Amino acid sequence: MNLAVDELTLRFAARHDEAAAARHELSTWLETTRPNASAVEIGDAALILTEMVANAIDHSETEDVEVRARLGETLDIEVANDGPVSSVPAVAQWGVLEHGDRGRGLRILHALCTTIRIEGDRSHTRIRCSYPLS
Repeated sequence: MNLAVDELTLRFAARHDEAAAARHELSTWLETTRPNASAVEIGDAALILTEMVANAIDHSETEDVEVRARLGETLDIEVANDGPVSSVPAVAQWGVLEHGDRGRGLRILHALCTTIRIEGDRSHTRIRCSYPLS
């Protein structure tokens, strides 16, 4: 873990137990670096990270996940993995996905993040979400 004042970087095995530890580290980092952040903001940030990492684990064959969180006017959370970007639905669909039990996480991200960017190619995916802090 790289604990700088305005940036957190984590790299971990693509397993859900590792994602839980990353969520805890993000929450602790945010509480430390942004002491005026509300419990709702910290919870939303943890939820955003959880959904982004779960999607990387569940929908790619990546071995590792990389997370970067940056504080500025917004909290920017980025998750990168070695899966193909083609497996990610277009952001415009995230608020309206209706495939049974799937897609709830994307709808959550669409509702919480002011900006969502997807970049990648056949072997890498990077998703960035900006979350407004008060």
